Amino acid sequence: MANLKDIKNTENLVESVESRTLQTCQEVLCLSDGLMECEEESPNKPPFSINYLEYYDSHEPVTSWIIRHIFAYSYNGRLPYFELFAKTFLQDIGFKPEWIDTPIIDKDHEYKSIDILIRDKQYAVIIENKLKGAAFQLNQLARYIATMREEGYTDEQIFVVVLPKYDIDNNDLCTSVWRLPKDWKSTSQSRKCRVDTHICWCDSEGYRPKAHCKKCESLKELFECRTLFIHKEFSTWLYECIDNNTVGLPEDELRKQYVLKSATLQFVDFLNAIYQTRENDKYKMDIKEFFSEQLKLEGHDIAEQLSLVESKKEDVDELVSQLDSFYWSKIEEYISDIEHRHNVQLVHDDNNKFYFHYDFRLERKNIKLSLGYEDGSNFCQIEANGRLRIPEIIKNDSEISEELNDKNNNNNCIWRWDSYKESLLRFDRILGRLIEFQNNDKRK
Repeated sequence: MANLKDIKNTENLVESVESRTLQTCQEVLCLSDGLMECEEESPNKPPFSINYLEYYDSHEPVTSWIIRHIFAYSYNGRLPYFELFAKTFLQDIGFKPEWIDTPIIDKDHEYKSIDILIRDKQYAVIIENKLKGAAFQLNQLARYIATMREEGYTDEQIFVVVLPKYDIDNNDLCTSVWRLPKDWKSTSQSRKCRVDTHICWCDSEGYRPKAHCKKCESLKELFECRTLFIHKEFSTWLYECIDNNTVGLPEDELRKQYVLKSATLQFVDFLNAIYQTRENDKYKMDIKEFFSEQLKLEGHDIAEQLSLVESKKEDVDELVSQLDSFYWSKIEEYISDIEHRHNVQLVHDDNNKFYFHYDFRLERKNIKLSLGYEDGSNFCQIEANGRLRIPEIIKNDSEISEELNDKNNNNNCIWRWDSYKESLLRFDRILGRLIEFQNNDKRK
C-alpha cells in the first residue's frame, strides 16, 4: 500500500508540474502579446524600415561614395554639409572653418586609396571609413599622411577622421597603423618591417624597438591632436541636417533637393542599424515601463526586482525551448507531407534527418536535388553527378532559374543559400518541377 501511495503522489506531482509548465507558457505568451501591443501603440515607435542599403549589405566603398556625394553637394558655390561638418567636429581638433575656400572632393572614387579626402589650399582632411568594421591595414593612416605630405601639405594642415563601426579611440588601434616605414610605397607583402603578410614587427609579441622598425617614423603622438573618432554622433548629426535643416538651406532649395534628402535619410537609417540605435531612448523607456508594470516590480527593492526579472527570463527560455521543439515537429510533418504529395522517399542525412536529397535520372544524366547545411548556412541545390553539365532543360527553366540564382553557380551545380524554412519550401517547389520533367522525359 505504501508503494501505491508513493506512486499516486508521484503522479500528482507530475500533473502539478505539467499544469504549472502549461500555465507558465500561457503567461509568457500573454506577456509577448502585450509587448507587441505596447510596441505597436507606442508614440515613439521607430518608423517602418525599408532600406536598400541594408538589403544589399552595402560595404565601405558604397558608404564612402555616399558620404563623398553628400559632402560634395554645392549651393551658391558653397559646400553646406562639409562646412557644417567642419564647424561641428573639426574645430575640436584645430581646424579653422575660415580656411574653407575652394574644397576639392573626388566624389565618384577614392583618392590614392584614401576613402574620403577633402583638400583645399590650407588643409587636407582624411576620412577613413570603417563603418562595416573592416580591419586597419598595415601603416594605413601613416601612408595616407605621407601621401598628403608629398602633395605639399604640412603636418599642421593634415587632419584625420575615423568613422568606426564600434565606439573606439586611438588606443584601440594597432601600433603599425601610425608607423611609417621608409619603404611605405611598397606593397604590404614586400615591406621589410613585416613579420608576415598581415603583421608588422611593432604589432608582434617579439617586438624589440632597437632591433625592429628602426627606420620607421611614428606619427601617432604627432597627429593625436588632429585626429578624431566619430561614432554614433555622425548619424545624429546627419539626421539633424535634414530634419531640422541645420545646414541652413532656403525652403525652396530644400524642396528641390528631395532626392538628396531621401538618400541621406536612407543612409542615416543604415548607420543606425550599424550602430544599433534605431530604437530611440523614449521608445526603450516605453518598453521598460511595460515590463515593470507587467512584472509588478513597483514596491520591491532592486534585489527583489532582479529576482523577479530573472525568474521571468527562465520562463521565457523554457517557452523558447518548447516552441523550438514544436517548430521542428511541424517541420517533420511538412517533410512527410512532401514525400506523400510527390510520392517519393527522400534520402535523409545520416547525422540529421532534416537534411536530405532526392535523385533523378533526366536526359540520361544523374542529378541530385538536395537540402543541405554548410558553414552555418542552409542551401537548396541541384547537382549533376560526375561533373557532368546540368541538363539544359533545367538551366533554361525560368522557374528553377528564379529559385536557384546564386551568383557563384556553375555548370554542374546550381544552388541558393537561405534560411532553413525558405530552403525547405524551395526544395518542395523544385522537386515538383523536376518530377514533371522526369515524367515528360519518360514519355519520349
